[in-house]
Amino acid sequence: GSSFQHLPDFKKLLLRQKDQFTRHLTERLLTYGAGRRIELLDRPRVDAIVAEVKREDYGMRSLLEAVVTSEIFLSR
Repeated sequence: GSSFQHLPDFKKLLLRQKDQFTRHLTERLLTYGAGRRIELLDRPRVDAIVAEVKREDYGMRSLLEAVVTSEIFLSR
């Protein structure tokens, strides 16, 4: 819904929507890693990953670790 002109504007936009960006990236990583679409039944697990990453101040290492140790990823 928001527009931007330059890369710094895009970065500011993402920083205002950390939870939404983290959720989307989590779903994309899980889709790729599990080899299947993320479904409504997966939402609690995705929510848990996003909450964990938020507690860890949105670190990429935290996100990747939470994804690869999740039930969704491990059950592929």
